[in-house]
Order: sequence, then C-alpha cells, then structure tokens
Amino acid sequence: MSRRSYVVKRVALSVFALYLVLSVTFGFIALTADPGVAFVAHGASRQAASERANMSEREQMVQQAIAEYKAEHNLNKPIWRSYVDWLVDITTLDWGRSYSA
Repeated sequence: MSRRSYVVKRVALSVFALYLVLSVTFGFIALTADPGVAFVAHGASRQAASERANMSEREQMVQQAIAEYKAEHNLNKPIWRSYVDWLVDITTLDWGRSYSA
C-alpha cells in the first residue's frame, strides 16, 4: 500500500467520522424540546390571562404565538429538510448568526 493511498483512506475515514458525529449531534439537538416554545407559550398565556380571555381564546393566542415563534426560528420545516439545510450550511462554513449581545 502506497503512502498516498494510505493518506487518502485516512482523510476519507476522517471526513466520514466527522459527518457521522455532526449528524448525531443534529439528531440530539433537533429531536429535543425547544425551551423557547415553552417560554413563548407561558408568556402568551399570561398575556391572555391579563386580557381576561376565555379558555378557547387563550388557547388560540398561545397556539398563534408558538406558530409565530417557530416560523421566526425556522422550526416549522420537516426534520429531513432542516437536516439537509443544516448539513449544507455546515459544509459551506455558514454557521448562522450569533444571538450574543
């Protein structure tokens, strides 16, 4: 086995291992509950309660707030589409925007 062949195989295996780790990481992140949804739902429920809304109006306000949150953070796409978009972004080094102050 030549040195070139050995290096090519090692690099290919490393890239495969990297994408395997990235895929598992995406799975853990994407399939866990988003705490932001609960926070938005709680805020909408409290706002509806302060406006003296009945239960059906309150539920509707909460669902609307959750839908807006998911649309704003691109969480309303199917999981496979999110995975493909994320994988393309990672591969092209487009890691998104930072929410830090």
